[in-house]
Amino acid sequence: MAKIDATLVAVAIQVLFFVLSIVGAWIVLKVLEGTASIKNKGAQFGGAAAMFVAMFVLLNQYVPGMREGIVKEAAAAQELLVSKSPGGGEPERVSVSISPAQQKITSRELKQLDKNKYFIDEKLGVAIIQPPNDGWVVGVVDSVDTVSVLDIPMVGMGLGMFKTILGEGLVSHSVVALKERKVHALTLTATSEVKGVRMSYNPFMDKSFVRRSMEANLTTAATMDENMANALKDNKEAILDQLEKTAGATLIGGFDKYLQKSVPLEKHIQNGVYVTTFDIADSPSDAMGEIYKSMSVLDRAIQSLALKGIQVGGGKNLQVDQAQSIASYDGTLRLRKVTIDGVETDTTFNNLGFLVAVNNRIVFVQLIYLDLGEGFGTSTFLRKAMDSLFFSP
Repeated sequence: MAKIDATLVAVAIQVLFFVLSIVGAWIVLKVLEGTASIKNKGAQFGGAAAMFVAMFVLLNQYVPGMREGIVKEAAAAQELLVSKSPGGGEPERVSVSISPAQQKITSRELKQLDKNKYFIDEKLGVAIIQPPNDGWVVGVVDSVDTVSVLDIPMVGMGLGMFKTILGEGLVSHSVVALKERKVHALTLTATSEVKGVRMSYNPFMDKSFVRRSMEANLTTAATMDENMANALKDNKEAILDQLEKTAGATLIGGFDKYLQKSVPLEKHIQNGVYVTTFDIADSPSDAMGEIYKSMSVLDRAIQSLALKGIQVGGGKNLQVDQAQSIASYDGTLRLRKVTIDGVETDTTFNNLGFLVAVNNRIVFVQLIYLDLGEGFGTSTFLRKAMDSLFFSP
């Protein structure tokens, strides 16, 4: 049996959380007329929000063990997938990495770099090589357009609820971008697939999945409220039938309306290396602060990037070296039935990320490469740009 991809597992988990949250609000507030709450100094959560926090606390208990299980080498290398020609067989793999020991320099050394060879942003503490020709540009931008599993409507809505409770996690700054001048217009339609998941997929069409999700949420609610537990002893199936009858159609129709607003979705992709820094944000509440105590700066950054849809996955694509304060991920996606520059095609969207923790600050390097079968010229230069990168505390 083939192994299930880590990202697809993450997608399934987010769908489950989404279903539990929506149905949980219905159960607690409407059907069982009960309450579930978490109270702490400076923070209060009720209803579905309380359930969300409870689940997050339980999941977080496994973070330290998982973290230690994926420790890798300091370089935290990842692989770039490059095709020789459009549709031309299996892509080649190009190793890409950064090394803090080689590329972290002092602020004084950063200022002394040759400005004819490097674009230097002293405010961010970043230096990157100058463009090789007119086909490339370098400068400071406010944001970077990418494709991620968060663009799949069913995942985006579920993660959005987590972001509301957990907060953004990171304070963003401007981005130094060394990118191709050419902009690719990429459109995700209802029939497009991101990592094997169709954009228009409605999870509430699966009645068995929804019913099991309702049952799981009823069980969770019963552990927190004695009245709920008593109500479920003899009437569990009847309550499930009522929920399925009253909430099922509403969930299906409501999500269909959400899909209509979400697709088609257009992206503007430029191959390049993008470098920025993040500061770790204050905890959104005392309750979350207690949870974050066991998490390192890298843990916080990885969690926040996952909530932004930049990095989603597990041990398969995530490498962490806590001792060297570096982490990397492979957020590469296989895209099917997408329209690029007016032509429908299948392609690979390479998205490799590297994080280096410097005290309470994160240096974030992102390599983006849309594989259109143009050979190794672009990918070779991108790897050179990565190798030539410098950053200072």
